[in-house]
Amino acid sequence: MEMILISNIKRFIQSFDEFIRIKGYQYSTFGMEDVFMIPKSVLSRIGKEKFKDEPLSKNESEEMKSILENKIRDLLKQRKPYKKGEGVYVINFSGEEIEIDPRPTGHNDNDHLIWKLYKLIGIIDSCLQENRSVHLSITDDNN
Repeated sequence: MEMILISNIKRFIQSFDEFIRIKGYQYSTFGMEDVFMIPKSVLSRIGKEKFKDEPLSKNESEEMKSILENKIRDLLKQRKPYKKGEGVYVINFSGEEIEIDPRPTGHNDNDHLIWKLYKLIGIIDSCLQENRSVHLSITDDNN
């Protein structure tokens, strides 16, 4: 099954076991239904259906971050109010504290995706702050 993998270091130059042992690694995976998050300019530049460890430029990373933030805003508009309880996390987004339940069976269907996108924004932010590349892969191979 094809997946989108975004990481703060190159993933496919070592085995997965070696990758997760690297201090400071961060990554997130998504299904191809979430391809909306990849800027069209990146896909045009790469010109392949599958690729591994493509470094994004600073502008491309900032564009991806903007796409993610806009998607979270859209998903938040669709949420039902939620009372704090088990499984709830608080995220700080656009200057507001928002309680979400990221469990796949949580109160709001989209909270799990909001959580994943929010964490991905954190990966992108850390790369931008440290002047490192975000690495993008579309692959069916995680080994």
